[in-house]
Amino acid sequence: MILRIFLFLAISHYYLFSVQAQCITSFPYSEDFEASNGNWVSGGTGDDWAWGAVSKGYIQTAASGSNCWVTGGLTNSFYNLGELSYVQSPCFDFSGMQKPYIRFNIYWETENGYDGAGFQYSTDGGTSWQNVGAYTGVSCQNNAWFNNSNINYLGGFTNVRHGWSGSMQQNSGGCQGGNGSGRWINASQCMPYLAGQSNVLFRFIFGAGTQCNDYDGFAFDDVYISEAPAGNFDFTYACAGEVITITPQIQPIGYDCYDSTFVYIDGVLESSGAAGIITYARNLALPSPGMSPTFPHTIAIRYKGLCHNEVTVTKRIPDFAYNISATSPTCAGASDGQAVITFTNGNIPRNITWSSVPGQQNDTAYNLHAAIYTVRLIDSFNCELPADTFVLNDPPPIDAGFTITADTCNALTGSVLSVTTGGAAPYQYNWSNGSTTSAITALAQGDYQLTITDANSCSVSAVATVPYESGIMLALVGSNIACRTTNSGEITVTPQGGTQPYTYAWSNAAASPAVRNLSEGIYTVTVTDVGSCSATGSLAITTDYCPSFIYFPTAFSPNGDGINDVFRPKYSDDLDKYSIQIYNRWGELVFESNDVRDSWDGFFRGVKQPLSVYTWSARFSFIGGKGQTQAGNLTLVR
Repeated sequence: MILRIFLFLAISHYYLFSVQAQCITSFPYSEDFEASNGNWVSGGTGDDWAWGAVSKGYIQTAASGSNCWVTGGLTNSFYNLGELSYVQSPCFDFSGMQKPYIRFNIYWETENGYDGAGFQYSTDGGTSWQNVGAYTGVSCQNNAWFNNSNINYLGGFTNVRHGWSGSMQQNSGGCQGGNGSGRWINASQCMPYLAGQSNVLFRFIFGAGTQCNDYDGFAFDDVYISEAPAGNFDFTYACAGEVITITPQIQPIGYDCYDSTFVYIDGVLESSGAAGIITYARNLALPSPGMSPTFPHTIAIRYKGLCHNEVTVTKRIPDFAYNISATSPTCAGASDGQAVITFTNGNIPRNITWSSVPGQQNDTAYNLHAAIYTVRLIDSFNCELPADTFVLNDPPPIDAGFTITADTCNALTGSVLSVTTGGAAPYQYNWSNGSTTSAITALAQGDYQLTITDANSCSVSAVATVPYESGIMLALVGSNIACRTTNSGEITVTPQGGTQPYTYAWSNAAASPAVRNLSEGIYTVTVTDVGSCSATGSLAITTDYCPSFIYFPTAFSPNGDGINDVFRPKYSDDLDKYSIQIYNRWGELVFESNDVRDSWDGFFRGVKQPLSVYTWSARFSFIGGKGQTQAGNLTLVR
């Protein structure tokens, strides 16, 4: 038996060595695991890694496309007890790479702090392995790397148990929740220590204990390896009079993203800083009275770092000063404001940009409305002074308020009084009926348009509506359709005023004060008295809200006493689809059903189940609703 194991290991080692003898040398390397498993292979103790289309409780899809790698199988939310497994990459040859960089998408849903995954590399054909990066590592190319520094069951792989661990679930008994990813996360790491290595292997490692394994596990997708992306190196500057302030900018920022910056002005090294952003301000004062400073100035900043090549950024900066005078619009809503720039030191920019004024690039902006405006002054070398902001305000607008009296029963009793504010008095009035006074009287029901013009020739138009009043007031009282009934709505109208008797004309052709057996809708009634004055009212009939519900008990006692002998949910009668599974503490399925009327009597395979806490998971939907998932614990009491 020992000889067989030795031969198997020898053959496996030879096969692995022969498969990986031809390392990947072409970069960037990109594997999305759609066409195949990418020649990534799994192994280890309790290996339950699977490649394909995933569909679990939390990990429901791949990060991209259809396929990915995941522990615990493609559909199960349970990974093996005592698992110490891995998925290993093909061999990579980094001989020609200066700053290797890797990124991938990951999803973790494991018992927090106990089960989890890590990522390692080997440069000796898999004989020894080290972690890629660290829990506390900070890098300009580092993103979402290792959220836990002490994952208990990674100890079978490494003493440095850094990795990803956690669950979107809460603590449940002795099972620890929290810190799950809850979605696919893009993780990345710069690996300068692997530069020039000719035989590099990577592997995702996964460790799990022998309890609390009811989780989706760990998944990865979309592995990408290349030279580290170039950093975004630049600098900003602000011109104020004859002082130029220079601020280097490095994105993203991290301690190993750069180690030095050097600032040169007109070819002279003025300042340097190590592992930090510096701000340098130089006063370009006049050499002596009456002399002008030399423009433009050449500003150069040189950046050096571990995860990018040395970069030098050079720009030229001029100098100018200015004032802005602005005139607001004459009328509210008008666009006759303007702004003028006056340059005070003779240096004129080659480009002027006014915000919210398309196409205007001169020193004067016309046709401006009330708003906040910003002016930017830029030369051909992209030098820009701090943006200057100014505000144009409208004068108070003319407000044409009205005091209106209704026309009662077509007796020409209507009137309108204009209550004008804003603008500049005195006002001129021009009504649509020809009147030129602020008040008009003896009006029938209808619309009357008024145009008001103030002393600045600003004008506004408004419409006053004189309503009709019959002298009859209606009170409508209704009852909506009761829950899960049909055509049970009712409305009663009670008129007051006018001269009785009344006649009733409903929109559904009824002719009585009360209408019944109504379906949903809006019902209108017109009540007319003997003097032909009428009033109209409406009321909507709706259906009372009927909530959908399903409730799962937390305990039952199958002891045959006729009280709480079975476990089953209570639910509303619009439940549409339903399924449930119940598991014992060892993960065995002791009951399942697709019929909500079924119940569990506490037996499994004809045997009474002991007092214990069981877990259940149910999927259901209500008529016209989306599918839902609910899970919980159930205590069996005897």
